[in-house]
Amino acid sequence: SDFQCSNTSEYIDQAFKNKLIENEGLDEMCSIVKKGQIAQNPLSVTSLLNDEKKPESSTEAQSKDSPGGVTDRDILIWRKLQTVLSTLQQQEQHQAQLSNQRIPEMLYGHSNISNSNPELEVLIRVQNVLPSDKLIWLHIDNYFRSPLHGLFPILSEDWFRDTITTLIGERRNVDTKPHITISKRFGFSNIGSLLVVLRLSYLMYPKSLEDCNTEEEVYVLSNPIGTEFIDVAQMCLNLFKMLRKGVLPVLHCALLLRIYRRFSPEEGDIVDGGDTEPFTGLLVQMATSIGLNTDAETSYQLSPYHMYLQAWRKCWYIVYFLDYYEGMNMGNTIMIGEHSFSTKLPTLEMNEKNEYPSFVIDPDLELATSGCFKKNFELSLECRKILRIVMNKRTRTNCREVQATLNQVEVYLHSNYGSDLKDIISQPCHNLGSSVKKCNDFEIYLQTMSTIFMIYYHLFLHIDNCVSNEPDQQHCEVSFFYLKKLAEL
Repeated sequence: SDFQCSNTSEYIDQAFKNKLIENEGLDEMCSIVKKGQIAQNPLSVTSLLNDEKKPESSTEAQSKDSPGGVTDRDILIWRKLQTVLSTLQQQEQHQAQLSNQRIPEMLYGHSNISNSNPELEVLIRVQNVLPSDKLIWLHIDNYFRSPLHGLFPILSEDWFRDTITTLIGERRNVDTKPHITISKRFGFSNIGSLLVVLRLSYLMYPKSLEDCNTEEEVYVLSNPIGTEFIDVAQMCLNLFKMLRKGVLPVLHCALLLRIYRRFSPEEGDIVDGGDTEPFTGLLVQMATSIGLNTDAETSYQLSPYHMYLQAWRKCWYIVYFLDYYEGMNMGNTIMIGEHSFSTKLPTLEMNEKNEYPSFVIDPDLELATSGCFKKNFELSLECRKILRIVMNKRTRTNCREVQATLNQVEVYLHSNYGSDLKDIISQPCHNLGSSVKKCNDFEIYLQTMSTIFMIYYHLFLHIDNCVSNEPDQQHCEVSFFYLKKLAEL
């Protein structure tokens, strides 16, 4: 009985540990390999042609020794190759179904298509679409030298380069595909991030060969990065159970996909990507489950490492701004309350030797990013006041209060971003930092003025309706005032 009690106790302890690891999302760190390699695909060329390592049967030995003609071994290889071709045809049939799976359809992780080894299937797809080693590193260089990275610094350049090196090897600048080595499921989230980076970088190059000015641009356009990269990146993300507690590498991949949906040319002429509303809500929940809404200075594990501390803060404020932008653009309820987080804004400070930290590759870019984050956050606090009024569906608000709040937003916007678009466009761009600042000012100015325009338009309709019902000189003057305001905007 003591032995049975001991076994029961050990079983309960192990079950509790497994459940704790699962709840914390740490089971994603478990190895998906056997003896350092992913379980071998029985239909791979290596497996098919590696019969030398297996003991030969007496029949095979006789056939091998038979003089001339086609041996049984040749027939066996051809049959296996036919099996490979048949399998590839089956994969092509449901390729479209796999490619179109997007959040929230895949919240529970994996594919709805039965597959005993989903990681292997995704790995095959990744290996098929992955470009040459030279092209990969060209796109990584281009992405981290672009204003888009400065506006949405989801990835830390130093960390990301090291991570990709562990997955595809050292940079060789050759026109051959690298071999991917993934030992843990986390690796798929990093590969997904890489695929989105490749696609975003490609979109920054000229659209046609006639517009190219350098050999690099010609080389990049000669090797296009299409939408299939985003489809495979989504497949990488779908390997993870999104309704579980989030982990940072998975959040990075999801954020990059969210940014892509925001700016991708194939989404069409809409305010934002078609599935971004539920996607943004999911990102907010993932970020809060990780704890990004609490500043990492309170963590004894992260506080000594300045690079991770700043990356933690950047990631949180990107989620915060995406939630805020959705409220501004579409009138959705803002999920992150202004008092629901303690995470500080990212900063860049010099050390005792009057030098920037070693992980900072481009100080001008970091300074521009920190300045934009601070300015955008302060503007969001002003805009939240007007959003609380216009999204209040329970009580009415006096037009004078709405007008006074709008005036505060306009004053801050014009004093910190520019008096008008002409003023912003005329700003000089002498380096990457100034380009980031100019792009940020342009985007935020347009976005905020669009919201202000819609509010003025509704005020005009309201006053005009009052004039129609009760003609009054004062109402007519107010109506004309808002009509003039709309014309000026």
